[in-house]
Amino acid sequence: MQEKIENNFLTGISERLKVLRLTHQLTQEEFAESIGIKRSNYYQIEAGNQKPTLEIILQISRKYSVSIDYILEGSESKLENQPGLKVVSEPFKKYSGKSEKHIPNQQVPIYNISATAGMVSLFTNHHKYQPVDQLQIPNLPRCDGAMYIKGDSMYPLLKSGDLVIYKQVAIERDSILWGEMYLLGILMEDDEYIAVKYVQKSDRGPEYVCLVSQNDHHQSRDVLLEHIKAMGLVKASIRFNM
Repeated sequence: MQEKIENNFLTGISERLKVLRLTHQLTQEEFAESIGIKRSNYYQIEAGNQKPTLEIILQISRKYSVSIDYILEGSESKLENQPGLKVVSEPFKKYSGKSEKHIPNQQVPIYNISATAGMVSLFTNHHKYQPVDQLQIPNLPRCDGAMYIKGDSMYPLLKSGDLVIYKQVAIERDSILWGEMYLLGILMEDDEYIAVKYVQKSDRGPEYVCLVSQNDHHQSRDVLLEHIKAMGLVKASIRFNM
């Protein structure tokens, strides 16, 4: 029993460190160098085979502005608890070097993904499908649509039933904004998998991308870029609170 608890503890730390590293778009070697340890030592920590020393934890905490509690237990929320409806817009300026034009008023169609034969079909033939409703939020950048999400892979940032508002983008590696949140339609073995994930560079090579969850209980996953058949940059989200 004690061994199982210890393994779960190490797995939690390794997953949080991997998410932190990928969020900063660093290889294991670069991350290890930034905190002053050997890559081989860091590899064992991220693999869940070795517990980081207190000195290493302190270095990570100082270098990447995360608390020790978050590294050890994942207990620190990165969100402010605010009642009611919360709209989070993506700050585009810091990636492109220029502000994207915001539209004072626009009608964003809300689609029911289960009624459109999937996300790939919707993105390919959106003119064939009627939205179930329209959403209007002032001063958003140009958006193509919105849909309700399912699952808890982005909790606590998003939960099942929240809305994500997206801009359809080309599926090209050079166009990806690494570290940003995307709505993805992935075809694998004739099945479509729809996900909202952070998209990061993969350690497996340029033909792969790494899909990273906000929820520590969901492991990161490398997928072939060619399997992604629909891609939308999440420009804003709407969180519904009780």
